[in-house]
Amino acid sequence: MQDLNEAPLFQALVEKANKEEARFHVPGHKGGYVFPGHGRKMYHPVLKLDLTELDGLDNLHDPQGVIRQAQELAARQFGADQTYFLVNGSTVGNLAMILGCLYQGDVALVQRNSHQSVFHGLSMAGACCFPLLPEVCPRFRVAQGIRPEQIEDALRRCPEAKAVILTYPTYYGWAGADQFEAVVRTAREYGLLVLVDEAHGAHFGQHGSLPPSALQLGADLCVQSTHKMLGSMTMTSMLHIRRERVPVEDVEDCLRRLQTSSPSYPLLASLDLARLFLSQMTRTDWEQALAAVQELHSGIRALGNYLISSGTGREQDPFKLVIQPVFGLSGFQLQEALRQHGIEVELADPYNVCLTLPLVPHPDWNNRLLQALSSIAKEAGHLQREKGRPGKTPLGHQPGEKGAGADMAELFNQAEPAPIPMRVYRAQEKEHVPLSQAVGRQAAEMITPYPPGIPLLIPGEVIKEEHVSHILRLKQAGAYFPGKQGREWPSVAVVKKNEK
Repeated sequence: MQDLNEAPLFQALVEKANKEEARFHVPGHKGGYVFPGHGRKMYHPVLKLDLTELDGLDNLHDPQGVIRQAQELAARQFGADQTYFLVNGSTVGNLAMILGCLYQGDVALVQRNSHQSVFHGLSMAGACCFPLLPEVCPRFRVAQGIRPEQIEDALRRCPEAKAVILTYPTYYGWAGADQFEAVVRTAREYGLLVLVDEAHGAHFGQHGSLPPSALQLGADLCVQSTHKMLGSMTMTSMLHIRRERVPVEDVEDCLRRLQTSSPSYPLLASLDLARLFLSQMTRTDWEQALAAVQELHSGIRALGNYLISSGTGREQDPFKLVIQPVFGLSGFQLQEALRQHGIEVELADPYNVCLTLPLVPHPDWNNRLLQALSSIAKEAGHLQREKGRPGKTPLGHQPGEKGAGADMAELFNQAEPAPIPMRVYRAQEKEHVPLSQAVGRQAAEMITPYPPGIPLLIPGEVIKEEHVSHILRLKQAGAYFPGKQGREWPSVAVVKKNEK
């Protein structure tokens, strides 16, 4: 059995690169020989490793050697029967598991605060989406998870459902493992396949102070963005499978169709190394990392001007930190203020910023963050006294109120939940109208602020007043909508009235 303290793919790649062979093969940079001079110094170490499917380096689409060994080690580390390396991000993992498990006309129960790639996968499969309304945290006004009774209610309305697609944890780190486990158990009791977008939970289940992983809680398939919370390079993820109920051959076929035939070996090797790093983390390493998180939490609380996320080991990811200012700044404004102090955060929304914390403590970063938050609060307090403003959030709700949270619940809710046929609407089938004139029309595109990439509208949904007001409110607060920044915004694509 392969040793978990080895990285077979990375080791083979280094050995091959060090042979200094004449490179009469792709890629065209020839190990950095053909490359702009001013970039060669920074890129050279990586370019040496940027090889292709040469002797001894295996093939991602038919792994028999070092890639297979690396994937088998990852499966052991993460508790899977089978693990697949991904070089097109968790997006391709979500697409592959959906297309491999669902077919034309199949119905899936879908957590409505899922990533846009889930809905893309459903439309590519020609499947139907039965949306499940998530609960909303009244404190931070962000969507969380669903309840097990929602599965039973959905199956009464739609007994032909074949699978449930869940998000665990959310972008903001909320896990709710006990509730999630009950949802999975209920779904399995009714024979549903359980597909999980676990993009932000690659570290889950690796220490007792972290929430359990989706596989540990009974999922059939899950996709993890190894690059998000672990140490692999951007675009790298893993797909983990429990083989018992999964059409594995179909999923593998979809991966071959969807992933590039020329995968980057530096990216693949970084997955091997990220797994190795996790394998070598000791209990002491985890305890030091968690202690640094608690120290940072204590420092922010001592400032007295911010609400922060916290919870038990099964409720909240300790390495995701949500900060909400309570002195008049929006989350977008806090993000910009922190940027002026040399600090970049993962995302902002109208109320909060969300930070991903490193698994190895970085005291200097933590101190800089505390100093910046203190300075920003003092400056904002001074401005409030000058202008006589109350300490409210910019959309007019007191911290902790159910203001925008209730709005979000209404936004995702449907009076009569029913399956939505997911499809791609071609140009001749849709027209663009001002958002204010779209109420009552059927959406023909996704409207998605990014990050976090959760669509406010999906194709096939009927547009309501709540959609329009919520989108406009987010736009006014500073949210970024990819593809919607031009002069025609705010507008939306709707199905032409003569289309059925």
